[in-house]
Amino acid sequence: PELTVSIFSAIKGHTEIIAGNIVGSNVSDLAWIAGLSVLVYGGMKTNKLILKRDGYMMLFTTILFFLFALTGSIKWYMGIIFLMLYAGYIYFLLKKKHRGKEHHLKEHLKIKDGLIKDIFTFILSCVAIFIGGKYLVGDIIFIAAYFSIPETAIGILNAIGTTLPELTVSIIAVRKGMLDLIWGNLIGSNITNILFIVGLSSLIRPVEIIKLSIYFTIPFLLFVTILSLIFMRTKWRVSRFEGGILFLLYIAFIAGLFYLKPILT
Repeated sequence: PELTVSIFSAIKGHTEIIAGNIVGSNVSDLAWIAGLSVLVYGGMKTNKLILKRDGYMMLFTTILFFLFALTGSIKWYMGIIFLMLYAGYIYFLLKKKHRGKEHHLKEHLKIKDGLIKDIFTFILSCVAIFIGGKYLVGDIIFIAAYFSIPETAIGILNAIGTTLPELTVSIIAVRKGMLDLIWGNLIGSNITNILFIVGLSSLIRPVEIIKLSIYFTIPFLLFVTILSLIFMRTKWRVSRFEGGILFLLYIAFIAGLFYLKPILT
């Protein structure tokens, strides 16, 4: 969903939506979805592999995004840097030989019958996302203009909807006890949002970064990213208390968005 919204926003020349949607999605992943998952499960274990392989990459990606954003826009050559980093990251994941216990996914997941049906469902879902993203961007532009609200702010609120796939995967993972999948899903989503989606969108048109993003939303994302990694590193477990802190931070993020909007626009 984030990719569809971002591409159509770039094509229509409303790139403020991209920054809002991506930052909003990443904060939602770490504060809302991760926080809620930890609260529901009562604490979740983490491990060194996820932190060192993916967590630090997420932190580096977020810092680089912030530094580029300070220039006022993500330009095409910055997008190329993002895409090269993403390609390198994916290559590393595919080639890396992991040691340790194997995850027997067959114990958790049932192999589905009816390949043709699954392929048809996948194609239909992609078409639905494509059409939904196209009209959603138009609605965001209309609402922002009608209520004189920055498109970035609407993009952030829209991220609540675009992160529903991550929420769904997290809920299923919690139910099946596949806790590593939750962190891999959320951290991987954050890395992909910045390196791939912002990088690709910037090749179509420079992604505009407004004051609200520079002085509040992106620094807030960086803060939540660092705090999440600290929680993951402490005793290699995110406690229910720490999950509650992340969830409350998301509420504070949305409240701060409305409070600071008149000041930073």
